[in-house]
Amino acid sequence: LGLDLDKRPYRPHLTLARQARGSFLDGPSFPSLFKGLAPYRPASMTLFWSDRQGGHLVYRPVSSFDFAQL
Repeated sequence: LGLDLDKRPYRPHLTLARQARGSFLDGPSFPSLFKGLAPYRPASMTLFWSDRQGGHLVYRPVSSFDFAQL
């Protein structure tokens, strides 16, 4: 498209990230993760605030939920 990614306007946003028990490299293929076939479960979910600082992306944790405590 010819769009310079460093010059496009950046809009800060919230990002929800997942950490999984197990290894993505040793597990099933990536497309199977979306079919619910993965043998591992999310260990935690963290809500991040995504922003730019000094020309770099930074992710500041806002809150976290640990599924292991259930």
